[in-house]
Amino acid sequence: MGFHVRHGNDEQFLTSGHCSYEQRSDAWYFPGTPEYQPENFLGDMQQTLYGTTDPGPVNPVSTSRDVMRVQMPDDQVSDDIYAVTSDISGYLNTAQIYNGLPVCKSGITTYVTCGTIYKKFHSYTSSSCGCLNFGTRATIKADLGDSGAPVYHQVIFGGQIEGTYAVGIQATRSSKVTRRSNFVRIQDALSGLNVTLVT
Repeated sequence: MGFHVRHGNDEQFLTSGHCSYEQRSDAWYFPGTPEYQPENFLGDMQQTLYGTTDPGPVNPVSTSRDVMRVQMPDDQVSDDIYAVTSDISGYLNTAQIYNGLPVCKSGITTYVTCGTIYKKFHSYTSSSCGCLNFGTRATIKADLGDSGAPVYHQVIFGGQIEGTYAVGIQATRSSKVTRRSNFVRIQDALSGLNVTLVT
């Protein structure tokens, strides 16, 4: 589960789009609880940018970003990040992101891992859909199960955290060769899914 967002007055959360590709998992349940039990139901997928294309003048052009928004109970909304002690202060837009920016992610498999942005604008082919995706490449360790994790940047001054800012949504695990992984920039996710970040 990534950052919590609002679509109109409705509370939702962001996660990786490939998780629901071809109806793989449209229904979501609270982590660690038996699936298909009504009391554990979290919500349904509402919209995805994964595998999307623009018709184009000649051939379809990929516009895919590996992110989607999922319904959640309004009373579950939070500006917290799992395993991180500070709340979200806001987000960094695309212009504020640069190669070398320190970033971290908090995932369910490899927990909190940190690195730096390696390539601000990066395209890659996703194995789930065989489609071209667009995002950012970073030296963040990630593995299966970390998809959809929040990627963030912390401003630290005098040993104190001055602010925690959303940067993206983890999209892939890290390469065993390069140790790099990909995420979707938060501004692309917010604008593409027509949502606002909960802070």
